[in-house]
Amino acid sequence: MKFASNLLLIKARINKLFLLRFYYMKKIMVIIGNLLIGFAILDFILSYFGINLTPFLPNEIARLSPIIFGVLGLAITKANWKE
Repeated sequence: MKFASNLLLIKARINKLFLLRFYYMKKIMVIIGNLLIGFAILDFILSYFGINLTPFLPNEIARLSPIIFGVLGLAITKANWKE
């Protein structure tokens, strides 16, 4: 009987650890998404001043980089991370 109660206690602790892991993973992913959205806005604004934040990309893709980074950031921020 004692073994079964210890097993249930261990399962409850493991369950709590998994829930905490998913909670913090969601917080980290929201931060990453917000950083990508901020980078997209900054890239868009600075492109009007002639500053290219993505010189490593080809010109065709660099023109669309604010949209790409913004959509990626929004998708990461709004994704359902195992609530």
